[in-house]
Amino acid sequence: QDLEHLRNDIRTFKRNNNLEKVIILWTANTERYTDVRPGLNTTKEEVLQSIADND
Repeated sequence: QDLEHLRNDIRTFKRNNNLEKVIILWTANTERYTDVRPGLNTTKEEVLQSIADND
């Protein structure tokens, strides 16, 4: 039921915008939310070091 609603929305969007093709990108991730912790994950370098340290 939800899937059919989504498909209809895409078809309507395609028709209303006179498109030949619609490309859908799924941008969700499966990673859990993590709080920002200064010194641990506020910069790229800190994240990489945390990974190396197995933090």
